Amino acid sequence: MRRGAGTALLQAIFATSLLALTLPAGAFDLQGHRGTRGLAPENTLAAFSLALSIGVTTLETDLAVTRDGVLVISHDPYLNPDLVRDAEERWLITKGLAIHALTLAELQRYDIGRINPDSRYAKQFPEQRAEDGQRFPTLAQVFELVKARSRPARLNIETKITPDNAGATVDSATFTRLTVDAIRRAQLVGEVTIQSFDWRTLVEAKKLAPEIETVCLTIETENNDTVQRQSGRPSPWHAGLDLNAYDGSLPRLVKALSGPRAQGDGGQGHCAPLKRWLPAGATRCRRRPRPWAART
Repeated sequence: MRRGAGTALLQAIFATSLLALTLPAGAFDLQGHRGTRGLAPENTLAAFSLALSIGVTTLETDLAVTRDGVLVISHDPYLNPDLVRDAEERWLITKGLAIHALTLAELQRYDIGRINPDSRYAKQFPEQRAEDGQRFPTLAQVFELVKARSRPARLNIETKITPDNAGATVDSATFTRLTVDAIRRAQLVGEVTIQSFDWRTLVEAKKLAPEIETVCLTIETENNDTVQRQSGRPSPWHAGLDLNAYDGSLPRLVKALSGPRAQGDGGQGHCAPLKRWLPAGATRCRRRPRPWAART
């Protein structure tokens, strides 16, 4: 998804994660968005370490896949000139290569330890402290970081894929298989949720690993709309499910994706203006929305 274009947009967006969390009932789940991007370079080991040190209970982050099939952490499927410098410490001038076009070794040549100070993006995070030398971490490295801590933490990881993928990353089935395999290999099945705006990866995850919680994301704003209520057709983001068949109710659509398991401990979620969620029957569908609108 495109980055938010201003405060008004950000205030209009809410994320609701409807998870059977391991936290005690009523506990507040403090999620670190891309680590702690307000304080440290986003989606870096420095940001994740800082998040854990200040008491974050869940690390929220994003996945990409390199050409040699390694899961790495990146919000963008390409090299973002606002964040990326080359081996000579020069800022990229324009949008760079897709991460999927690079091997892990090639990707590690780039530094993501600070925001380009001349970018508009930098003005959103005046308190972020640079950590030069940070590289794109692998998902395995983040898992190891979490496991090394004495205090438990969860991870909420997003598969960055779109319906019109056009070769920007692997296909949805491969993306999901790599993700599920990594979670199982790290023995973190109970501590990780998989989330996505493109629900195809969530359908695949339920086939491969129904024990792993999933979070359905949607967005409905002027510039970004994965729900597409007015199109008269099923949204390409919703894995073939038709919102109209569920009376326009997103909670019911999410429940349909979940299947019977959602009546119990299944986890689902959605990202949209909260007013579209609560009147639509989240309680009747046994969903517990948790809104957020903080810029972090």
